Amino acid sequence: MTQRFGSLESLSNGQPRKKHSVGLLRRTGGALAVGAMLSPLVACNAAPDEEEQFTLSLADWIPPSHVFSVDGAEHFMESVEERSDGAITFGHYPAEQLGAAAELPGLLESGATDITSIGPAYLPSDYPLTSVSNLPGLGGESCHVSAAIMELLSPGGSLYEREFEPKGLRPLFVTISTRYEVFTRNEQVRVPNDLQGLQLRSGGGAQDRAVRELGAAPVAMTASEMYEAIQRGTVDGTAVNAISVLPYNLQEVVDYGTIGAPMGNFTAIYTMRNDAFEELPEDLQEIVLESAAEANQNVCEAIERENEEANEILLEEGTELYELTHDELAEWLERVEPAVSQWVEDLDGADILEEYEAALEAHE
Repeated sequence: MTQRFGSLESLSNGQPRKKHSVGLLRRTGGALAVGAMLSPLVACNAAPDEEEQFTLSLADWIPPSHVFSVDGAEHFMESVEERSDGAITFGHYPAEQLGAAAELPGLLESGATDITSIGPAYLPSDYPLTSVSNLPGLGGESCHVSAAIMELLSPGGSLYEREFEPKGLRPLFVTISTRYEVFTRNEQVRVPNDLQGLQLRSGGGAQDRAVRELGAAPVAMTASEMYEAIQRGTVDGTAVNAISVLPYNLQEVVDYGTIGAPMGNFTAIYTMRNDAFEELPEDLQEIVLESAAEANQNVCEAIERENEEANEILLEEGTELYELTHDELAEWLERVEPAVSQWVEDLDGADILEEYEAALEAHE
């Protein structure tokens, strides 16, 4: 269980903190100005005996109603603000307000924001090995996968050292979907052969490989593009989890869905610039890390709970869901296995896959 600070007043000795700004927000004379990028941190007219205050910007591409946001990002921010007694506050820019999903990591590295969510599937050339958590046929429920992948993403972990630390980034917590399913508009899918010849939206990266092995043509696009692509017939359906169908209103444009297809998970990693993290005093750093660990557990539990609820809502609204039989699942697993082998070969990723599988086993 995450340990909370017993007395937050002791962190500031009862004194107000000086106000600092990070990324996109700064406070000057009590007013909030957007667009000022300050690095390093700058004190704003603080009295000598005041202690520091910080405003962090968090930008992501996720709708505010999505469980990733409500139980992940928002829970994290509220926890940090409460634990720090207001020493850290946030400016939140959800739903691509500052940029598309593929653009936000670049904004993070440039210092335009302090924290963002990184989807390795959207950036396969920048985070190729981190997509191990998206491979089909591996892992299970959200909490199982998130605990395992955080071992590799934390300082000292192989993914941290190879794909995040060199960019000056520090993963804080992950939001990982339950297994992706296949949702289609006109064609019901039960076995892999039903996908033959279909155009299927894919999140990119490792999922593209799985879609090809199943006989469909992957069309890479972000979640926000799914609705229009299905509505216009650009794609025949999408690989996505049930809890993401409702926030994007996909129930209006799909007719069928699967339950139990081993299409892998989708991972979004809430990540902070290391220099912004290091600018915080040690007590506030500890609060950020404790709140991140709490958010990691809170969001995965919410994802698992809400996935079941989402299936019930979809059935009520007329989406026909088909649950794979044991034999059908075995057929799907056999078909997607080459996608994993090809991932290992292309990326020389045998050591990462072995480490990830060991972490999955440890957290069963």
